[in-house]
Amino acid sequence: MAVSSTDSLYKTLVRAIAFAAAMVALLWFLYTTASVLLLILFALILALVINTPVAILEKRGIKRGWACVIVFSAIFLVVILLAWLVIPIISEQLTLLVNNLPAYANNISAIVAGWFKNYPEISKDIQQNGIQLSQWVPSVPKTLMSVGNYSITIISFVLISIFFISMVIYTVSNPRPLLQTYFSLF
Repeated sequence: MAVSSTDSLYKTLVRAIAFAAAMVALLWFLYTTASVLLLILFALILALVINTPVAILEKRGIKRGWACVIVFSAIFLVVILLAWLVIPIISEQLTLLVNNLPAYANNISAIVAGWFKNYPEISKDIQQNGIQLSQWVPSVPKTLMSVGNYSITIISFVLISIFFISMVIYTVSNPRPLLQTYFSLF
């Protein structure tokens, strides 16, 4: 009797450990692939939204390909119009920010100096051992690394955008293979 009880406990512990390990592996997999899964999910949702006007145009006798061209052209024009309206405002505000940066730095300096006016020792120490200009200017290798990192980020953003747009266009223009796969699974 004692042997079967120990065997049962051993099997239960093995199952619990295997289940816990499988859950950890599943959670790790979902964590590492979450951005890709969310991108695909967002593309499918966007394709479903865009599919509605395509289906309406298709019911009115326009072929699906031409209906996709019409809908995507309308979306492209709306995006271009929004960019035409927003980019000048952002550019103006960035120029204003850059022009006002010295005044902002002086205001911050005055505020920080006001914090330490009751502590003359600290204020004197800051003035004597203050940050030198060389500490504010970044080194050339660090600057090149930052530019390289931004370039890689921009390139990856462009590639992900192309992939995303291609998925949406393919899903809207030719949904039959996806629907067949979906219906074969369920």
